[in-house]
Amino acid sequence: MRKVKKMLNSERQMFPYSVRSFLPGYYKVALSQVEGDDCIPLVKVGERVKEGQLIAQAPVTSSEMPDIHSPVPGIVEAIEDTINPDGKTGKSFKITLDGEFSFLAKKTNALDWNVFSSAYLIDSLKSKGVINTFEKTQSLAKQINEFHDYSKKFLIVRMFDEDPSRLTDSFIAQYYTEEVVKGAYIVSKAMEADALIFAVPKNYSYEIDYSKLYGFPVLVVEVDTRKYPCGYKLNLIQSVRDYLKKNDIKHLYGKELEQDLNTYIQNSIFIDPQTSYDSFNAIVYGIPVMEHFVQITGNCLRSAAIFKVRIGTPISDLIRQCGGFKMNPSKVIVNGIISGNMISKDNFCINKYVKYVAFIPFGETFDQNAKLCIRCGKCRLACPEELFPDLMYRHVVDNFEISTEMKKTSFLCTGCNLCNSSCPARLSLSQAIESLRNSTYEK
Repeated sequence: MRKVKKMLNSERQMFPYSVRSFLPGYYKVALSQVEGDDCIPLVKVGERVKEGQLIAQAPVTSSEMPDIHSPVPGIVEAIEDTINPDGKTGKSFKITLDGEFSFLAKKTNALDWNVFSSAYLIDSLKSKGVINTFEKTQSLAKQINEFHDYSKKFLIVRMFDEDPSRLTDSFIAQYYTEEVVKGAYIVSKAMEADALIFAVPKNYSYEIDYSKLYGFPVLVVEVDTRKYPCGYKLNLIQSVRDYLKKNDIKHLYGKELEQDLNTYIQNSIFIDPQTSYDSFNAIVYGIPVMEHFVQITGNCLRSAAIFKVRIGTPISDLIRQCGGFKMNPSKVIVNGIISGNMISKDNFCINKYVKYVAFIPFGETFDQNAKLCIRCGKCRLACPEELFPDLMYRHVVDNFEISTEMKKTSFLCTGCNLCNSSCPARLSLSQAIESLRNSTYEK
């Protein structure tokens, strides 16, 4: 595997604290917070709702989808079409702020969660609206249930951002370490994992307190985050495999782990600090997912910050809190310059899967119009796995014939998007490889 070095700006610094976002006059809460069907509304237009009240639930066909709660007390003004952060249009509740908060600035007593069964924890993660934002947004409860029948499994927690342009996950890991560690243990117990593994940057500055985990087997694997890619699933699998092979692990797990190492790692569930933090609050304090940490940045803004944002907050309110624009943005990037997506609108509202929003001026953008492949080979040179993104793209788009062996190499793709970034024709190479992988898997 080849990795790209010096992807990070040496002057990039961690935010020293987060800022709670202002409470705007209205919120738009999408009926779909994960990939899949919209949830079914449980409240009607004109009805008053409380902070944290259940307002939408999964349809029968997707019963494991996480529930949706009102982020604020208020009145449901409408259920209307809105633009989501992925650029698509979907149905949302429009809730006008009105009334007394139930959780905000209120003291909440911790529950004796360690006595809860695995089944209870899974049900609570669903009912409190916890989603896994590690990769593709999905229900954490559903993911755990899909792995429940495996006899050998790990929980792997990535304690940094997979996209080097983003700081949100790294911020949560550094400043909310205790909540993240406890939340990870809760998820480990829910999925009945054999061990908990934290993938951390080399020379990390925070302390992972094992005493909080009641003797549960824990490993800390250091990852060189100065190289890219390093935080995607396949990268972490390789890092964990290398660590376990190089270190004496028999005293923790016995010979069985050494013999079945690949089975353990392949059956792992991967989560990030935000998911772990949400799990902690959902189980320990019974607080539904109503807010997330979001990095708002870009040279169009007068200032930048990591906000603690109520779900459904209009991005326009966060722009104002940053002092407004000093120049009009040409592009809006959601969830990272490399691995995120670009949208043309700046009037969306924050969803559970948003971690990062960047407003990019015209001078920092490139022509995004796709052209014909010019056969330059840059995508092959950029690919850390030494794949042939151009040929796979031509196979998917133009039915260009490639070998079965080349089709199978699509499973080696980490989704790092370096091929897209290097392509002068602006082709959707990474997306084509994913499509090829999905079709190959179905066959």
